[in-house]
Amino acid sequence: LFVHVPGYAHRDLVLLTIGRHFRLGSALRAVLGRSQEENERIVGLAAPGDAIFTPENFRGPMLLAVGEVEQVSEELIADMITSYSQAHQETYRIRKEVIGAGTSVLVGERRGSRQAFAALRIGESRRA
Repeated sequence: LFVHVPGYAHRDLVLLTIGRHFRLGSALRAVLGRSQEENERIVGLAAPGDAIFTPENFRGPMLLAVGEVEQVSEELIADMITSYSQAHQETYRIRKEVIGAGTSVLVGERRGSRQAFAALRIGESRRA
């Protein structure tokens, strides 16, 4: 955190206590909820410009993206959310809400593996 976010705020420290953390690029980190409670805390800590990704047609984790989200990152985020869900369906719909800027919907058919994201995981424990 200290290397990638030199002007970190109290919110950044609180986010460290929630969910699974991933570095998706030098300017993008993701916090993936592990429970309904963490999903609710993620929403409460979102700031203007952050993006919240929420499963629409399946049960799964929410993801808070802090930083610049590009199309390639959106696809990676969708794969991440579906791989950490327990849903087994062909087509996934994930709502992307950029705080203060609007919403869109991502539709995907792929489902990644949790192991595919191990190298992106931040923190001591890299277990799925």
